[in-house]
Amino acid sequence: MTRLTNCTWIGIFLAILLLVCMPASAASTEVTVIKYANDATTVLDQETVDIPWMETNLPVYGNGETHYYFQGPTFDPGNLWDPAEEVNVLSRDYGAVKGTDVRDLCNLVGGMNAGEYVTIKATDNFAKSFDYNDVYTPDPNTMRMVLAWYNGEEGSEGQGIGYPPDFYTGMRLFFFADTSTNPWGYHVFGNWDMHENLAENRWHYYYDGTFWPSSSGLSVKYVNRVLIYSDDPPPPPPISADFTANVTSGLATLTIQFTDTSTGGPTAWQWNFGDGTSNSTLQNPVHTFQKAGGYTISLTVSNAQGSDGETKAGFIKASYRLNCGAPPSTYTDTSGLLWLKDKKYTTGGYGYVTAGKTAKTTTAIANTLDDYLYQYWRYNTNADLKYDFSVTNGNYQVTLKFVEPNYNDNRRVFNILIEGITKASSYRIYDQAGGRYKAKDEVYTATVSDGILNVHLQKLAGSNNPSGRNNPLLCAVEVRPV
Repeated sequence: MTRLTNCTWIGIFLAILLLVCMPASAASTEVTVIKYANDATTVLDQETVDIPWMETNLPVYGNGETHYYFQGPTFDPGNLWDPAEEVNVLSRDYGAVKGTDVRDLCNLVGGMNAGEYVTIKATDNFAKSFDYNDVYTPDPNTMRMVLAWYNGEEGSEGQGIGYPPDFYTGMRLFFFADTSTNPWGYHVFGNWDMHENLAENRWHYYYDGTFWPSSSGLSVKYVNRVLIYSDDPPPPPPISADFTANVTSGLATLTIQFTDTSTGGPTAWQWNFGDGTSNSTLQNPVHTFQKAGGYTISLTVSNAQGSDGETKAGFIKASYRLNCGAPPSTYTDTSGLLWLKDKKYTTGGYGYVTAGKTAKTTTAIANTLDDYLYQYWRYNTNADLKYDFSVTNGNYQVTLKFVEPNYNDNRRVFNILIEGITKASSYRIYDQAGGRYKAKDEVYTATVSDGILNVHLQKLAGSNNPSGRNNPLLCAVEVRPV
């Protein structure tokens, strides 16, 4: 059997003694005051102050010499409340303290109103609650609520001298009462004071099988929170602008239903659709975009609390898709995209500028699932072929669709210009497609600064070849913003 030496026993004894004497919870050196809305969750205001700040900036109560007392249970059913404050008082001398009125702390966050209550809470979450009258209109002779942050002299219960952490039960809740009741002339907040000043649901009891009133249970130690539960409603959420649209892309003319999804209860709306037309003050407007382009949409919402704006650049993208020649109807391709019938250009619209001629074939077209787009075309004989598209200024992707329907060689040749910039010189559909009746798409980019996108299929200069050399041709064209 292992024998323990005297030194070992002394070490164990000291360790046990340290655990017994150590405070159960940490002293507090600052207090956070929070005012909640009537949902008991929303923070209306909050301040955190430390002891030096309170001592410097708020009135100080107590002098560090005068002792303040509470009262324990009487354990006497015949003298349950002890109005004379004669029983179990001297054991509840909690020292000669200084501190700050709880009311002054509450006022840091807007104070309290009648019908509201405050909870004094400790670092270990022990808490006591008190009503508005207890804090703001107490009996001046019996209960000023003071959060003590200094102890000048020990009382019957050791709690340390000085400021926390030396004052190791601090900060601590006290009730500063006068000396008029008890036989010793002490400042005692007794059980009868608790009975007469606090609502019944605020009384504290010691329980050992019987409920014994004990005002000392109200003296919360290690206080680090003062929590006001107000009747004020939560403030409305901050206004925040946002919106959606039923679609964000499509063919011009494009009609869009906008939906306001702003939060915070806006009461006024100002829309800017980015196309230079009239704006709207409706909450959920419908707007039509007449021309192709990428449109930046802005919404500003406001109410009595303020305003907010949301801008979405290029949110709406309106395009043109045109089946050239003289197709009998519009066409929806295998990707679900709609292609419109060819037409002559008019101001603000789109279409061919040089009419030329149209033709068609029923021959199947290779290299595509959408034969229809290549079975109709517009061409010109020994002359240029031009299309114009009214757009908003910006950047565009232009897709030109070609087929060689007539020749088994590369005699058809022309230049491709977009916005006056040559994209392809001496372009031969036959060579690029790899033969006759084979689809070929060419994709180009262009920047527009004058509101009209020009597609120009140009005959070769100085050439006059009736065999088809200068017969530019186009089956379909797509113009979309990028």
